[in-house]
Amino acid sequence: MILIRLSKRFLSSILILLLLANFSYCHVGEHDLIRLLSEKIIDDPQNPDLYFKRASQHRYAGHFEKALTDFNIVKSLESDYHLVDLGMGLVFLDSGWPKTAEFYLRNFTDESPDHIVGLSSLAKALAAQNRGKESAALYTRILSLVNKPSPEFYIEMADSYLIAKNYSQAIKSLDKGIDRLGHITSLDQKALDIELKDNLTSEALIRLDNLIEFSPQKERWLYKKGQLLESQGDYEEAKNSYLKALNYYNLRPANRRRIPVLLELKKNIDQALERIRQKLYN
Repeated sequence: MILIRLSKRFLSSILILLLLANFSYCHVGEHDLIRLLSEKIIDDPQNPDLYFKRASQHRYAGHFEKALTDFNIVKSLESDYHLVDLGMGLVFLDSGWPKTAEFYLRNFTDESPDHIVGLSSLAKALAAQNRGKESAALYTRILSLVNKPSPEFYIEMADSYLIAKNYSQAIKSLDKGIDRLGHITSLDQKALDIELKDNLTSEALIRLDNLIEFSPQKERWLYKKGQLLESQGDYEEAKNSYLKALNYYNLRPANRRRIPVLLELKKNIDQALERIRQKLYN
């Protein structure tokens, strides 16, 4: 019997974490699940887990007041139901009340200081209050706790540094992500955007070379490199970059070249080459 009870509690905890991570039951619609949970609550009105699960589903559906009502019921049934602080923090974060979200998320992370969802949600709440330095510090902690972090953590960390107007640290945080995870396009692209915004042309050209080397969309980044070279008046090198972009486009299978985004890129490359020819030979 003890093993059965432990097994049920373990399975219930797993389900709660899945709900918090924004998963739902397979083949069950959002509102159908809320209705199903409501029926279960009628049969078992003193079960805090059922209210917690329904509150989480209300949050995903954007029913923030109903979610808060259910979370408060959970607290009334079981005062030490610790996940309620996380759930309420997420509701206030989703509904645009980051200061209130911070209150609940700090309550939660004080008790669970290594909880990744709690820490990342708190970091987002701080960023939403323009407290970029504090937010970035939390991402540093998160990244020390996770063995295989998502690239999004590095991007969000960079965004936090950008809030604090610390462009160099934003780029360094992305480079740390690249060192740890490899040349993931989203990380290099984010760093490139910052370098271009900060007029770091030499660094941006090196970044573009990395994107050209490691990204499967080589023609896209060769075109971007051509644009940057053209803006610097280096028309011959810009032409070479545009021609390489055109070559990679032509190497694609015919059916792939007809994808709208690639057709638009091809149009832009052709226009760029014509523009460069006029600058070089007229």
